[in-house]
Amino acid sequence: MTHSTLSILKKAILLERRGKAFYGHVARQTQEPSLREFFEAMAEEEDRHEAILARQFRAVSTTGQFEADEGKLPADAIAVSQVLTPDIAVRLTSAGFEASAVSASMAMEANAIAMYRQAALDAVDPEEKKLYSWLADFETGHYETLAKLDRVLTESAWNDAAFWPY
Repeated sequence: MTHSTLSILKKAILLERRGKAFYGHVARQTQEPSLREFFEAMAEEEDRHEAILARQFRAVSTTGQFEADEGKLPADAIAVSQVLTPDIAVRLTSAGFEASAVSASMAMEANAIAMYRQAALDAVDPEEKKLYSWLADFETGHYETLAKLDRVLTESAWNDAAFWPY
């Protein structure tokens, strides 16, 4: 493996660590219980991603190869159904902290997706390619979940501000 492979893994570990810290902070700050649970779950997922990447970093550093992760990668992202309940828009402050956190989270996830997709394209090792592709797909799930939540918050803000002409 090349130095650039280790560099990508270091960047990925740092990206996941920052995500975990951010989501944990948002979970501690929000007053809405369902959003707190959502962001806690997001932090836990980023923690699992970091652990997987750290294990791969150790493997590449010591053996020069990625570990085969057949059956080790979790299959599903968190369920957002607990967050996107029909009354969530009523309980949230649409232009407040939670809405800003969702927007910032979407940007973080978009950056992660781009990095993992490019790393998968550049990867030669099949296990490396599989890892980055899985991470890109997983983070895409996060992004889509956050986008749904953002749409609910945006619509709530528009309703609150009477932006609808009818």
